[in-house]
Amino acid sequence: MKLRWCLAFCAAAIFAAFGSTTARAQEHHGDHEHHEHHWDEHHPAFDDHEREVAHRWAVAHHERRELGFRVEDRLPPEWETRFRVGLVFDAGWRRRCYPVPADLLVELPPPPHHYRYYAIGGRVVLVDPHWQVVDILSFNF
Repeated sequence: MKLRWCLAFCAAAIFAAFGSTTARAQEHHGDHEHHEHHWDEHHPAFDDHEREVAHRWAVAHHERRELGFRVEDRLPPEWETRFRVGLVFDAGWRRRCYPVPADLLVELPPPPHHYRYYAIGGRVVLVDPHWQVVDILSFNF
């Protein structure tokens, strides 16, 4: 009898955990239209929806800058000329990478498998497993 109650309790706890996660996700996306991004397997790239999301986020955060988007996070001029799709980040570049702010990250689609997003020099970059820049979202601050 105790085993049956224990199993019932575990099932209820799992149900509650998934239910609250779903409710939070629906609450968060309640005002936003659903956008399912389909990454190109060979050439993943941001689309117009992500560029619009980035623009809205930048407008909302114009006064309160996050890590990677602050004045002190700007890239030196000689680095700016090298910053482009195809660049492979070495250790110096990687030290300037920050996690994408959580409120922006939840608005972006999950990156392709083994790819990552980073904030660097006032931009969000999509990098592949070898640290090569695959695409860039620029912000107008």
